[in-house]
Amino acid sequence: MPTTVKVAIQGCCHGELSKIYNQLTQLPQADQPELLIICGDFQCLRDESDYTSLNVPDKYKKLGSFQDYYQGKLKAPILTIFIGGNHEASDFLMELPFGGWVAENIYYLGFSNVIWFKGLRIAGISGIFKHFDFYKSHFEKLPLLGNDVKSCYHTRFEDELKMLLLLNSTDLNCFVSHDWPVGVTEYGNLYKLLKIKPFFKEDIQRGQLGSRMHWDLLQKLKPNYWFAAHLHVKFKAVVTHENLHKRKLSVASIDENKKVKNEEEIDLNLNLDEGLTDLKEKNNNFAAETNNKNQDEISLSFSDDDEEKGEEHPAISKGFKQTNFLALDKCTR
Repeated sequence: MPTTVKVAIQGCCHGELSKIYNQLTQLPQADQPELLIICGDFQCLRDESDYTSLNVPDKYKKLGSFQDYYQGKLKAPILTIFIGGNHEASDFLMELPFGGWVAENIYYLGFSNVIWFKGLRIAGISGIFKHFDFYKSHFEKLPLLGNDVKSCYHTRFEDELKMLLLLNSTDLNCFVSHDWPVGVTEYGNLYKLLKIKPFFKEDIQRGQLGSRMHWDLLQKLKPNYWFAAHLHVKFKAVVTHENLHKRKLSVASIDENKKVKNEEEIDLNLNLDEGLTDLKEKNNNFAAETNNKNQDEISLSFSDDDEEKGEEHPAISKGFKQTNFLALDKCTR
């Protein structure tokens, strides 16, 4: 029997934790979320010494409300999980590369991680993509100095690779990232997006708005929902995987066209060079909503009965038939 879990999703937090909690706790009891997911730029500043590892102009450096939760003066009223963005108290988060509790009832997912919550399987990757650091290790040392304050939040290949270990395992109900997957803009209302953010056009045309590896993970893992932030604009898209799969070569065809290769070579099937052409604009409505339903409510449901699915390439998860992408603005809007 399907079960529904109420989950609240927040874009960039920017230290406004109490403001978020105040808004959520004012909801009617029946609408109270059981879990809050924050998609980066959390800014868990403990005191002013954390300013040195926060990569923002000095005029934007302020403690915010997290220090009260860290010191135990306040307790988060809702279980909260978050990933890192590109504006973080990085000295603190670097101490928890695999995730951990930063305060009572507030959990950081680390560089990349997967957790269970009441039957929901939630994956997340922190940081943003920069090609010049992508294939490096997490080499930064504490305390962070110089350019390490920036490079520490750049997504690494090893973080994405861990997510590929989820192939052929239990399906993901949702994936959380700070960066957008490259190409996802073609599956929503691109015209409306460019009306709000016209300066995105050049990056979209160059295939540089977001992370290419996130797009690859979206196609392979096929989560039910993908939540992101970073660009401070609300954007919905629906990626239908059945249509994507039709454009893929069968395993047999791939084998026939393979060139002679080193027998000891390891093929990770990452498809980093797969094109993003012929992408058609998709309907940006997640589902038909009834008149009495909150228009912003997302129902994350799961069932013990597996959905019947066709045979897939072994490097692609069975996953869901479509991924509902939602990027959110920062909390002040």
